[in-house]
Amino acid sequence: MDEPCVGEKPALTLRELEAQITELAGHLNAAHYRWLCLIAEFDRRHGWSDGATQSCAHWLNCYVPSRTMSRSQT
Repeated sequence: MDEPCVGEKPALTLRELEAQITELAGHLNAAHYRWLCLIAEFDRRHGWSDGATQSCAHWLNCYVPSRTMSRSQT
């Protein structure tokens, strides 16, 4: 992968790259945790129960893009 990403800052040092990677990983993990908490609350409150949907996992499969979740989350 020799091509820079769109919007990438040119010539970051390795330390700067490492710092940005680890910082972003923390943000992604925090967002993922928040997303899972929202799903848990939605499930507890049976937000998915519309008479046709069988479970929260079924609702997620229908309404959340598959690339957003891994199989282990459903």
